[in-house]
Amino acid sequence: MQATRVCDPLTPDLAYCEKIRSEAGEGPIITLNLVRFLPEGREKFDEYAQISGPLLEKARADLLFLGNAGPLVAGRAGDESWDLVAVVRFANIDRFLSMVTDPTYQIEGRRLRESTLERVIWLVTYPV
Repeated sequence: MQATRVCDPLTPDLAYCEKIRSEAGEGPIITLNLVRFLPEGREKFDEYAQISGPLLEKARADLLFLGNAGPLVAGRAGDESWDLVAVVRFANIDRFLSMVTDPTYQIEGRRLRESTLERVIWLVTYPV
């Protein structure tokens, strides 16, 4: 059964992330990140990359894709327009948790996410 909850709009809730550890199992996980920037956010997002890049390296994660979000080809758009898409592979849930619990991420990452992002969907996926 999948864990459900209302999430913080921009930053992972550490207690909730810990609860999904057993659900994710032992294998790799892929995170899907959909980002909508604040009006001046894209210009300042490089600062976030300077924080997150080294943390991804430390967690030995692989940035599989980073690109502009394209047009919706199926589904209902509503207000769900996105600016950026990132897909990241972690060897396991522990590596992901090591990144999001890192003090640098918790302090500087949060500050930068709040100053650059309007909305985010950050989805953890794992093999069926």
